[in-house]
Amino acid sequence: MADAIAAIESAGAMGMKPSAIADLVGRSRQAVRDALKAAAERGELVYRDNGPHSVYVYPDHDGAP
Repeated sequence: MADAIAAIESAGAMGMKPSAIADLVGRSRQAVRDALKAAAERGELVYRDNGPHSVYVYPDHDGAP
């Protein structure tokens, strides 16, 4: 999933939707969601819950203090 995390970092503050990441890495959406959720729990990513527009953001781009 290193490719996914690099893509999320490149996306900047806009982040990326899990479906776009799944398409990028060629894995199922469920497998990608599980991996991204685990990465967020480890602090490697930040999940922004915006309903159908939810995205994962690299921590440096989150804007949180």
